[in-house]
Amino acid sequence: MAFNRGLIRSKWTIGLVVAYCCLNLAWAGGAKPPSKQPSKSQSKPKGKTPPVKTGPPVKTGPLYENNFEKAPVGKIPQDFLLLLGAFKVVKDGDNSVLELPGEPLESFGLLFGPTESAGIAVQARITGASKGRRYPTFGVGLNGVTGYKLRVAPGKSGLELAKDDEVQVTVPYSWKSGSWTHFSLQVTKLKSGRWRVEGKAWEAGTEEPKSWLVSWEDKEAPSPGRPSLWGAPYAGTAIRFDDLVVTRAVQ
Repeated sequence: MAFNRGLIRSKWTIGLVVAYCCLNLAWAGGAKPPSKQPSKSQSKPKGKTPPVKTGPPVKTGPLYENNFEKAPVGKIPQDFLLLLGAFKVVKDGDNSVLELPGEPLESFGLLFGPTESAGIAVQARITGASKGRRYPTFGVGLNGVTGYKLRVAPGKSGLELAKDDEVQVTVPYSWKSGSWTHFSLQVTKLKSGRWRVEGKAWEAGTEEPKSWLVSWEDKEAPSPGRPSLWGAPYAGTAIRFDDLVVTRAVQ
């Protein structure tokens, strides 16, 4: 048995020596020894781009809006600044609107929304009614009390663009008593260093004009101020306001 075990060990030894010699001859002939392959965890992914870090999403949409549905009846919203007039929120069927009473026969206004100097636009819809040959006057404004005003003047059959109380541009405009009128007014800064003021108005239920109806360039920089509502109930009838929206101006 001892002889057999020795013989077996000798055969194994001879086999290993022969295999080692054959492997050396193969390498000498140009064959390369096997290289160590990286594990899957060590291999780098190919064709994948690392994710790009981005900042927070840019907020779009109105800067301010108010349809008075959440405003208390009989008062004005807390963020409004009343200048003159007995403005108050009233119910109009299932809708809530802001109303200026038909008396006294003076000009009244209030401020709302953010304070800006340019690059801003205001929209609203307003309704009033004539009485005999007496007509109301109403509209929207930008840049505070002494800023720009876009108003319908039915007694003149016109649409006026004014700075403070000085009318700069008037164009013909046909107003329908008792109907709602949409207003849009904006101020933008030009490359020339001037400021362009543009406005338009149209009857509710009709198509919005594609171009501005009135336009005027101001040489002086506008003062920062809030959007505004204005009304003069010269007909002795109430004026109502709704759907206030403030956005960035359209270039």
